[in-house]
Amino acid sequence: MIRFIIPLNAFDNTQRFDVAGLKTNPLHRTLTPLFIDHINVPRINFDGLLTYTINEDRKSDGFLQLYRSGIIESVDAKSIAFQEKHNRAKIISSLTFEVRLINSLRKYLRVLESLAVDRPLAVMLSLLDVQRHAMGMKDAFGFFNSGEPFDRDVLMSHEILIEIYLSP
Repeated sequence: MIRFIIPLNAFDNTQRFDVAGLKTNPLHRTLTPLFIDHINVPRINFDGLLTYTINEDRKSDGFLQLYRSGIIESVDAKSIAFQEKHNRAKIISSLTFEVRLINSLRKYLRVLESLAVDRPLAVMLSLLDVQRHAMGMKDAFGFFNSGEPFDRDVLMSHEILIEIYLSP
């Protein structure tokens, strides 16, 4: 899964943000990849600030890149792969998905606001490798009920425009 937040003026080469200063600010700890609760590797790279977590297998389940232009790219490889790894049904918990998506968006917007990134911002979401997966919810007995499985591997949402920052 990939999420982008793109300030509409991000391609104006005159505007760059001090993302390096975030590495020493506790706010950078909120820049976690989608569906991952913590990071253990923040580092400055050519593009800006990169955050990710290395697990016990020395692999990463996702990353977040905050570009100097104010663009945020967040990639999560854990939420969908987890179901397959444990031979579970290809059902994505729609409630968990929605709550975590909204919570991560709030965290990202707080960071962009602290950097004084101008609005409006375009938010886009892509789901990759989701063919034959379905969104579902647990019923009263703890079983998942789901809709029809996705008919393709790549789902791309329409962009959503955010014109104001909201305080938490």
